[in-house]
Amino acid sequence: MVALYRWYADVFALDAEARAMFTKLSGEEARHVALVRYEKKLVIKNLAMFGEVDVDLQEVRQLTQEARALASPAERPTLEEAVAIALRFERSAGEAHLRSAMTQANPDLARPLNALCQGDKGHMAGLVDFGKRRGFPVEDIRA
Repeated sequence: MVALYRWYADVFALDAEARAMFTKLSGEEARHVALVRYEKKLVIKNLAMFGEVDVDLQEVRQLTQEARALASPAERPTLEEAVAIALRFERSAGEAHLRSAMTQANPDLARPLNALCQGDKGHMAGLVDFGKRRGFPVEDIRA
């Protein structure tokens, strides 16, 4: 997601609001990646603290591959398409399932994982608000 959002910021560089939004999303996703890497190291170093984690990472892998493929100079989306793609990624269930499994394995991880979840909700809200301001057909599924 980091690379995709960074690329979108470049693609829409002449639109200050779009550039700022995608630059912000890219930075926040980079921080999410750093937190997840830290938590992964924590799990590896403290295996005894964690129970069995049964999670299917296929959706996460598919989304990662798709994001990499979309960040291609040959495929320049419209701004409306970029917002729709970003919303689809932010709404994906894959990360939520992974967070849930990790929290069940070790409840002490609930706070940092919930912070990630709140960050994703903030991303969705920002994308929905931006899309609405631009007149894009976005579905607001915020609770």
